[in-house]
Amino acid sequence: SSDIFAGMDDENSLRWLRLNPSITEYSSEETRIDFQYILKTERYLTRLTLIGNELGSSLEGIFNSQNLATLVIRDNEIGDEGARYVSLWIKKTRNLRHLDLSNNNINAKGSQLLARELGEKDSLVEFHFARNKPGDKFGSFIQSLSKCHRLEVLNLAELKVERNEANDLKEVMRRNGRLRSVQIMVTQKELSSMILALRGVSQVYLQGEYSWNWRRRTLDKTILRAFESWITSAKEGSSF
Repeated sequence: SSDIFAGMDDENSLRWLRLNPSITEYSSEETRIDFQYILKTERYLTRLTLIGNELGSSLEGIFNSQNLATLVIRDNEIGDEGARYVSLWIKKTRNLRHLDLSNNNINAKGSQLLARELGEKDSLVEFHFARNKPGDKFGSFIQSLSKCHRLEVLNLAELKVERNEANDLKEVMRRNGRLRSVQIMVTQKELSSMILALRGVSQVYLQGEYSWNWRRRTLDKTILRAFESWITSAKEGSSF
């Protein structure tokens, strides 16, 4: 099918699998059972992409491969229950490098479970958690990422970073010299200090509502100085 993409190795073992969103529009119940059977029995799978497949929280037992290095479950509304199954899988996986759980309606409870396991995964290189709802667990969630010393890409789009979370995020920056791409939503009050913390990060995406002085056509001087400092430290090809 044009909605199912798979890759095999020389020994006919499934190495990666991607299901396009439209697969759920015409799949029979029997097909879905076969799909879950594949995930439960295939032990050599290294890359799995499920985007907009209407999974809900129905993830129990489908992750059987400890070799999965890339897991993308985006736009699937898995919620806290689905996050619990993902956290159980993270605990046993050997070499997690890329995890994308964006837009899954994961709240504080699920975020806490994920944070507990992510803090033990030094292999993580790329992490996307945009448009979820960690609530009062956002701080501890960010703190767990400070232990991911190989992290290069961090996407927390549309998750507002307040003062406490900003301090935790700055600690992540301080400990991790490999970060090259960061996407966050930060308040104007924390903007200048966050820009300074992002020096050395080559791709920066900031979201927020920032006041502009129309008479002087400028931002606050403190923010401008922070921008200048970031520009001075930026390498060729950087973007803000």
